[in-house]
Amino acid sequence: MALQTFVTEHDFLSTYPDGVRANSDYERCKTLIKTRMTQDGVGRTLGRSPGTISRWLNGVTPTAVQALENAQELGVVPLTEDSEKLFPIAQLYSWCLWSGHVDAHYRAGLHNIPEKIEELRKLFKRNLDLEGLVLNKVSGGAQLYFGEFGALYGRVLSAAGYPAGKRKCQNLLHIPPLISANPNARKYFVQVLFLEKYSAHSRSLNLNDSITKKASRKFSGEIISLLQAEFPEVGFSDDSVRFGKRKRAQACILMSQYKAQIKRVDPGILEKRPISELWEKTPLQS
Repeated sequence: MALQTFVTEHDFLSTYPDGVRANSDYERCKTLIKTRMTQDGVGRTLGRSPGTISRWLNGVTPTAVQALENAQELGVVPLTEDSEKLFPIAQLYSWCLWSGHVDAHYRAGLHNIPEKIEELRKLFKRNLDLEGLVLNKVSGGAQLYFGEFGALYGRVLSAAGYPAGKRKCQNLLHIPPLISANPNARKYFVQVLFLEKYSAHSRSLNLNDSITKKASRKFSGEIISLLQAEFPEVGFSDDSVRFGKRKRAQACILMSQYKAQIKRVDPGILEKRPISELWEKTPLQS
């Protein structure tokens, strides 16, 4: 039986505007030049400028192709169900979704209290060898940005289904196969959801905003299905969800956004029935 693949080479290259074509043309360029075709002829065949062909033949690798080679060396592309980096990538996905972002330039970042940010910095240094830069904010929170390979991992998350940039608050929030198809990843995803989105005051889980009620309803439905699978004895249902509407300034424009709340949530369910040893360790351990 073929292994399930969550991120293919094509998925990763697709995060670049010209990535898929650049990879194909770069390989064809190296093949065509061996047939003694001139550089101008190769350029005409591929629809590329002579300057581009000259740079490729003189050792300048296209940006997307170089990034793909780096991702392959790191063992994150292709990302399959038996990949050593699968669970650490799922951890990064969970924290970016519930307590961070992947921006329009694919740079991953996390936002939290300083103590937790420091734990997360150590976690991703240990599990993914990601160097993190911590920036403290005056409000008492802190931000964690990743160094050399931060954008590469952001592209891996995007290729796996993460809604990078402004898409996070639009209609693209969902639980990707990277999370849903892996039992340990599902459990960790739910754990971070409770850690970051549970309100003791309202006894609710406050999900991320969406710009339409339909999108908010779809995402909350996926979360409810996940909670039903993990905690069948609790009785989570669509009736547990309430929707609110609010105005938020974005690019100097007031936009309506919808927030889903899963009400009447007992946080003790995590303690009453530990699903695996993941729950018995500290929340940030792997």
